[in-house]
Amino acid sequence: MMDLHSLQRRAGPILVAALTGLTLLLRAWDLNAVPPWLWWDEATQGLDARALLAGQFRVFFPSAMGKEPLYIYLTVPFVAAWDGEPAAVRIAGALTGALMIPTLYYAARALWPRRPVLGMWTGVAAAGLWTTNFWPQSINRIGFQVNPFPLILALAVIAWLNYTRRPTRRRALVFGALAGLTLTTYIAARITPLLWVLLYLALPRPQRRALRPTLPWAIVLAGLVIAPLALHFALHPADFFQRMGGVAALQAEAQQFTLDKLWLSTRQLIGGFLGLYGDPIARHNIPNRPAFSSLTGALFAIGGAAALVTALRRRDQAGITLLAWWFVPSIGFLTSLTNAPHFPRLFGALPSALLMAAPVGWLAERSKRRSALLALGGLLALLLAFEGTRMAQDYFGTWARHPDQYRAFQGDTWAFGARVAQTPGAIGVIPLEPGYGAQLDYLFPQAPIYQLPAAETDVANWLAARLNQVVSKERLM
Repeated sequence: MMDLHSLQRRAGPILVAALTGLTLLLRAWDLNAVPPWLWWDEATQGLDARALLAGQFRVFFPSAMGKEPLYIYLTVPFVAAWDGEPAAVRIAGALTGALMIPTLYYAARALWPRRPVLGMWTGVAAAGLWTTNFWPQSINRIGFQVNPFPLILALAVIAWLNYTRRPTRRRALVFGALAGLTLTTYIAARITPLLWVLLYLALPRPQRRALRPTLPWAIVLAGLVIAPLALHFALHPADFFQRMGGVAALQAEAQQFTLDKLWLSTRQLIGGFLGLYGDPIARHNIPNRPAFSSLTGALFAIGGAAALVTALRRRDQAGITLLAWWFVPSIGFLTSLTNAPHFPRLFGALPSALLMAAPVGWLAERSKRRSALLALGGLLALLLAFEGTRMAQDYFGTWARHPDQYRAFQGDTWAFGARVAQTPGAIGVIPLEPGYGAQLDYLFPQAPIYQLPAAETDVANWLAARLNQVVSKERLM
């Protein structure tokens, strides 16, 4: 009969493989139709990929207020295969979401290398929670630039942990490459160098000394990876600040910054992970639906409190890493003062939900009998089945059919473009906010549609003036 240790060692990879397949199915199923229609920001990924296929190479893309390049390059092969289809700009997000499953598993193993039972169970639980949670399900199915951010950051964290325990030149180079690549994913990734500084300073002095001979290799390679984008920003500083100008804290609200607002944002951040608040934007969420259930929120509270205690008392590397991994990517949200959990802006912090899974690992580590482990596995399976069923019903049912989606994903613009494209001899003229017609260019490139740049207030005023003219004529008749 197989002993308990062998059973757990073999079960981990099998469960991870099964969860990876299930996640890919959930993320990729019917991507052309769910989400419905196509948001203009998604369409710009397809237009930029189309330009790359035509030989117009860039390291920074000016569309949609400016974008780092990684997601667009990942999208290129799918646009080459299915140009003009919504799925072509979304499938890269679905794939990065599925790859998070083995990444979370190995992140847990790297956090607790000398405690294999804790690492295995925490990794499986974290992977299962990623599979069944509404938040990654939603964002991974939208063609958003942010999708590779949590994956590359998680891989960089794994590389950092491996490097600090056995510092070699090769491991330094792997970490440096991934740390640099993280900066090519999304604007919120610009804060990640702070994560590495904090994690380095948190190391015991002997470990820091051991890193010094090889750390320059990591820094140099990270610099080489990010050099093309850094050079672009040096030559075009306006591009660096272009998207940052859309962050509320850097606009008028920055002048009204108060400790009360920061405290409110902090409460919303913590409350979001505790299952008290949710993203109010219909494009990302059933408005205000909490991202986590009461049970998973309680698990996060237990895991976070335990990590804090071990970090303070024993300078435990796993606890420090998880807390910093959660906090640093959240800084963008805290400084934006949006006062509501914003799924894309907080996406880089989501893999730190390993904190939610850690209590499962601790229970498994303390369970010495097979019957106790089987009972724990059964409870975990029930939790994931409940979370997954709830998520699938909410996402493919309630959210996909929510009346706000027509506006959130510009269903009216899609319908207009389809009508013009399907009507022989038709010519379309449509007033739109600048940039909001990208989906027309991507979905219906051959249709004769002319876009008139116009603010919403301009259109409203124009319609009011025309209606007044009609009313005046009616009165004169």
